[in-house]
Amino acid sequence: MRIEKYHAVDMQEAFRLIKADLGPDAVVIQTRKVHVGLFGWFKKPVYEVVAAVDEEAQPTKFAASVPTLPKTPGRAASAAAAKAPAEARTQAMPARSPAVAVTAPAPMPARAQVAYAAPEAPSLPAVPAPASSNSGPAAPAAAPRPPIAEPSEPPVKLESSDVALLREMKNNMVELKTAMSRLSKQAQFGNIANFSSVLVNLYQRLVDQELAEDLAQDVVLKVNNELGSTGVNNYDLVREYVRKHIQELITVSGPPRLMTGKTKSIFLIGPTGVGKTTTLAKLAANYCLVEHKKVALLTVDTFRIAAIPQLRTYADIIGVPLEVVYTSSELDEVLKRFSDRDLILIDTPGGSPRNSKQLEVLKEYLDAVETKEVYLTVASPTKYRDMIDVYNRFAIARIDGLLFTKIDETDRYGPLVNLLNETRARLTYLTTGQNVPQDIELADSVKMADLLLSEKAEL
Repeated sequence: MRIEKYHAVDMQEAFRLIKADLGPDAVVIQTRKVHVGLFGWFKKPVYEVVAAVDEEAQPTKFAASVPTLPKTPGRAASAAAAKAPAEARTQAMPARSPAVAVTAPAPMPARAQVAYAAPEAPSLPAVPAPASSNSGPAAPAAAPRPPIAEPSEPPVKLESSDVALLREMKNNMVELKTAMSRLSKQAQFGNIANFSSVLVNLYQRLVDQELAEDLAQDVVLKVNNELGSTGVNNYDLVREYVRKHIQELITVSGPPRLMTGKTKSIFLIGPTGVGKTTTLAKLAANYCLVEHKKVALLTVDTFRIAAIPQLRTYADIIGVPLEVVYTSSELDEVLKRFSDRDLILIDTPGGSPRNSKQLEVLKEYLDAVETKEVYLTVASPTKYRDMIDVYNRFAIARIDGLLFTKIDETDRYGPLVNLLNETRARLTYLTTGQNVPQDIELADSVKMADLLLSEKAEL
């Protein structure tokens, strides 16, 4: 009997190791999760699997290990006596060493005996004994086999079908948990199907806009409780109340506060392709041409080939200076040169939010400026799950406000409200096209609520 212990990240890997080492006849004796490492610290749990195989019971190895006994009267014994110890001799002989002396087999652990029911080894043919009593000493009696104890636990043996069944059970448990959560929410917010048709239609509109279901349910429940059985049938009144509660989910910041004699520095950050450079030009044009403020443009985006020429063209048209900064150490010196300006707008390179090196470079530029505001630029057509990921990864510095671009390129505005509610961030600006400087406006909670409630809102 050969017993081995294996460590693997999952049972399939353990089965592969056991089969490669012990062969297809191996049996799993014990399975448990353990921590491997220094005192079990700093290590993820792995599966520890104990397996066994009876090598001596395999016919191919047994045949090579059985010596041939000579048919001489001097070595013969009675047929009954010879057959009894034959099995003990056979099990005691190693397969690779036929010449090893015959000894009684060592008792196996009770669990291993039960877990592996090895076939009986073939006994040696009986040698006929002569009738004479002087043929020689009788063969010793066979050593009794140890009794097989009942196992304290049933042996664990997982087949591939068992693994698939466990995986299916796990998936069913996840689905059941999701269904229970949905039923719990329905019980919490009441049966919306029994509400007035006006409320049901507006609720469906919010859900179609991809507003989170719990937010939509909360809004509808509040309106139903506030208006009572008579007011909930008045469409205009119900819509007004729904809009009011949606506005409560949106916090706007208003325009940046510019103070005489102090320079305001604003960074625009965000992924590639969200429209940071165009938005920066729109802000510069409005503050310079409409508000008559002294504005300067800076860019640290030296990665994108067309970024600097594009921004320089805007700067020449608007009539504001543009400075290119190549390292974070230069940024403080450049800002001092523009200390007479009311507003400095800083363009940053776009990059993947999963690129940690680019985020580290961006953080160096942000840390180089002590007093600043940082606006995260998010494209409106982005999926909500990606919006959350972008926000979390770009939160390497404090985000002072969100700026939604490309409002005109989507007709689903619920994810924008979900993001504002989830992050509690303030909304600063909305951009609605490519025209500079027209297609930008200060964020308005009423406008955002109307986008969710209108079948086709005007932008």
